[in-house]
Amino acid sequence: MRSLFLLSGAPGTGKTSLIRALQVEHLTVGYDQFRELFSVAFPCVEKDGSLGETLRLNDEAEFAARTATLAALRARLAAGTTVFFDATSSQVKYQNDIINLAKEYGYRTWLIDCQGEITLDELMIRNSGRGTSRIDTDELESMYERCAQKPVSPNVVGVIDGTADLSFVQQRIAIATSVPEFTSQGRVIVVGDVHSCSDALDRIVDEFDGDDRPHWVFAGDLFDRGPDPVGVWNTVQKMLAEGRGTVITGNHEQHLRAVNNHTTTSRHTDTRDTRNKLLGAGVMAGEQNAFVDATQPYLVVHIGGEDWLVTHGGVGAGTRQKIMDGMTEHIAEAECVYGLSTRGKTYRGKTSYNVADMPLAGWQLHGHRNSQPEDRPVDTVSYDVHGDPIICLESGASAGGSVSVAELSASGHYSVHHFNDRVDASTAARNRMRPWVRKNLDPTDATDLLTHMRESEHVKVKPVLGLTDIVACNFTREAFRKGSWDDLTVHARGLFINEATGKIAARGYEKFFHVGEDPGRSHEHWLNRLTTAYPVEVRKKYNGYLALVASVGGKLVVFSKSGITPYSKFAEQMLVNHLGDVMNAAALAGMLSRTNTTAVFEVIAARDTHPIAEPGGDRLVLLDCIRNVVKFETDESIRRGISRRFGFGVADAERILHSPEEIVDALDDALGRSDEGVVLVDASGYRSKLKANLYAERKATRGVLERFWCGAADTLGQRHSGLEADLRSTGVWDRITLGEFTVDGVDGSPRLDLARVFEAHGEESMRS
Repeated sequence: MRSLFLLSGAPGTGKTSLIRALQVEHLTVGYDQFRELFSVAFPCVEKDGSLGETLRLNDEAEFAARTATLAALRARLAAGTTVFFDATSSQVKYQNDIINLAKEYGYRTWLIDCQGEITLDELMIRNSGRGTSRIDTDELESMYERCAQKPVSPNVVGVIDGTADLSFVQQRIAIATSVPEFTSQGRVIVVGDVHSCSDALDRIVDEFDGDDRPHWVFAGDLFDRGPDPVGVWNTVQKMLAEGRGTVITGNHEQHLRAVNNHTTTSRHTDTRDTRNKLLGAGVMAGEQNAFVDATQPYLVVHIGGEDWLVTHGGVGAGTRQKIMDGMTEHIAEAECVYGLSTRGKTYRGKTSYNVADMPLAGWQLHGHRNSQPEDRPVDTVSYDVHGDPIICLESGASAGGSVSVAELSASGHYSVHHFNDRVDASTAARNRMRPWVRKNLDPTDATDLLTHMRESEHVKVKPVLGLTDIVACNFTREAFRKGSWDDLTVHARGLFINEATGKIAARGYEKFFHVGEDPGRSHEHWLNRLTTAYPVEVRKKYNGYLALVASVGGKLVVFSKSGITPYSKFAEQMLVNHLGDVMNAAALAGMLSRTNTTAVFEVIAARDTHPIAEPGGDRLVLLDCIRNVVKFETDESIRRGISRRFGFGVADAERILHSPEEIVDALDDALGRSDEGVVLVDASGYRSKLKANLYAERKATRGVLERFWCGAADTLGQRHSGLEADLRSTGVWDRITLGEFTVDGVDGSPRLDLARVFEAHGEESMRS
């Protein structure tokens, strides 16, 4: 099962030799593999004066090599292959980086100690013959000493002595990767794809469960699409708790873990709905992940004198033979989840749904696929070339079809039954498979995105006043309140699409989150070297509002996040004043049109009231230039060009961070700031925000202060009674009621100037 073997030892201790001896080169990922792709051999002078050769890796090349290595590792983990990671692993913190990354994909990690008791003298001799892989002797000695201390993370499952006999190492690896089998003298019930159809599953349990307590095998895809994932969860958990259930990994189980761990860039809208319903029922993300991690890619069932194989996708004879021969380390989870497919489909990570044309192995039960859309479904029971049965248990659950179940008995008899899914017509229509159509690869075409947003209950799509064919897409207040974040709602934040052309007219940032706010990046993830791409910029979080400036029909248009509003018109006037004349406005419109970008400004204005005043007077600060394409990306060169050409101030990085330790310091410093806080942006463009404690404290009082100011309440309530007492004692309370802190807002309506309230409170407190 999902196993990662982390090799440990200084260079020259035999890690690569062990990999060759085990014949697992194709399962190995390591930094040195990619370093050799980023450099040729360069001549150098050794310490003894002789000439040698070495790779030449400056900081940029080393970063690129490490990034490529980790990308390859992630791809292997996502495919569920056994992985041998070739590294020195000389410190526990580096071991934990790999272990934590592997955990995100449901892996367990073993450490293979290759250093053993080798002496430093022997290592130096080996090093002299390593060619371009030769290590500087001082550095090698340091690495040797660290590895000689035998650092072992407490998070590894166990340690394997890589210097022992090869047969011993092979045996330990075989045990680590083994998959449990099941032998039955009674009945085994195998359930196909359920897809959250709990009514059908309950009827199956009523029909087939009995006093003989049969073993239940669920062939994957328990959740998504159907109406009741919680009901399915409860039924399956009951079987597992009684020790008579096995769950096979399906692609939708993988989706659930990926959504919880943020390891997917796909929408998986149905899976997010499942996740949220389970959370609502008290099933926390950790429990969901533990459930998925306990699933297995296949199950061999010994019953009635036969060896039945249960997989999700349906495998061929070659995979079945590897399973029966115990070669589990050579079987990838994806091999069983997606099943045997054509070369083209396999290469692209897809499934061939025309399963009738796939030469599957006999004595096998599978789900996942039945036929191509609009083709005749495959027979429930078909036969391989040897006449052995293949049972397909995918029968359209959640799409108006049924949940299929096979009953295997010790007598050798088997039978298949179908239970109507009983979903309503709209659910069935939504989930019915349609003929595959190649996706439009034009990155500027947002037609599909707009269609999905119109269908989402969490996204509001409305026309923009005064602009033909332009619609604004924003997440709803309910989505914000409930935290209903997925690829659609994250996109829907100041996104403007031309309905007629399908192109993005203007766009702001995707929704990004506070450090530690789900589903954003946690504090621990920011400190994980495998998650965070360095260098990391620390930018000031300005205390204003966003204005999006784009070229629409050749003219400059200024949007707020919701469209053309008093806020956008106020920003437009500031922009006109800054540019000074029509020629500059036309030039800026031309630059934005040619580069197909939106200039995103922070509007800082005294009339835009906030808990903390932004010093420096009214102005526009150019934050970023965002490309008008579906995938969020910024362009620094365009931002710099616009800044130089038109004299805009820009949001420069206050600090550049290169290590987790520097991130810790930056986060600590951010909490003590006197402004709103900071934004962290890593080298991949991922960003999180962190609010300063002072700002957060003041913002927490905003609602109650404004209710008192407008006469909706005569007290701040018990939670803020201390603040109320302070305001009364300093006289600021009465000054609020007299309107001293009332100003005209950006939209012309009266506002409470919170910053001045707190400034006055501070001044009066100092006097007293």
